[in-house]
Amino acid sequence: MHPRGRKYGLRELKARRDQVYGEQTSHLVPPISYCLTQERYTLPDVGFDVKNPGARYPVRAHITIVLAQGALRHLVPSGHYNGEHAWNLNPRQGFGGHFGLPPEFRIDTGDRIRAKLATQVADYMAVSGTQLRR
Repeated sequence: MHPRGRKYGLRELKARRDQVYGEQTSHLVPPISYCLTQERYTLPDVGFDVKNPGARYPVRAHITIVLAQGALRHLVPSGHYNGEHAWNLNPRQGFGGHFGLPPEFRIDTGDRIRAKLATQVADYMAVSGTQLRR
C-alpha cells in the first residue's frame, strides 16, 4: 500500500475509465440492427443488411462474421465483414451487401451453416467531437 492511500495500476485506471464512459454514454449510442438475409441472393451468396434506426446520432459499426459448418470455422475475409471496415451509418439509414460462402462449406449435405456476428459500435458526438466506444 502507498503511504498516502492505495496506488492504482494503469490497467485498473483504464478499466475504471472505460466503465465510467460506458455508464455515462451508453444512452448516446443507438441500437444497430443487422441481419443475414436471402431475400435478394441465392446460396452460395449471403446477403447482409445493417441499419441505424436511431433518429439522432450517426455511428460507425465494425462488423465481424464467422461462419461454421460442423467442425469447419471460417472468418469472412472481406474487409467489410472481418472488423476492419467501418460502416458509416447516419440516423435512419443503412447499407446492404453480400459475401460468398467458402467452397469448403457444402450446402447440399444437410449440415446447417451457422453464423456468429459481432459488432463494435463507435458514436461520434457532434458537440465535443469525442469518439465514444461501446
